[in-house]
Amino acid sequence: GKVFIYWLGTEPFLYIADPEFLKKMSTEVIAKRWGKPNVFRNDREPMFGKGLVMVEGNEWVHHRHVISPTFSPIKLKV
Repeated sequence: GKVFIYWLGTEPFLYIADPEFLKKMSTEVIAKRWGKPNVFRNDREPMFGKGLVMVEGNEWVHHRHVISPTFSPIKLKV
């Protein structure tokens, strides 16, 4: 379905695969910080390091700015 719970050890994660709902939540719930949970970071940081997938805030903006030109339509043409 579009909503399910996944357990990682004793930590529950709520997955929502409804783009309209997520768009509404991300624009209307501005005061809430949605960061990555500690269990997510602790579990995956050894595998992914401190790249785009794992960082947040200004550090994420910097990584995204550096990597974005690689995925421009001109560069993706075969």
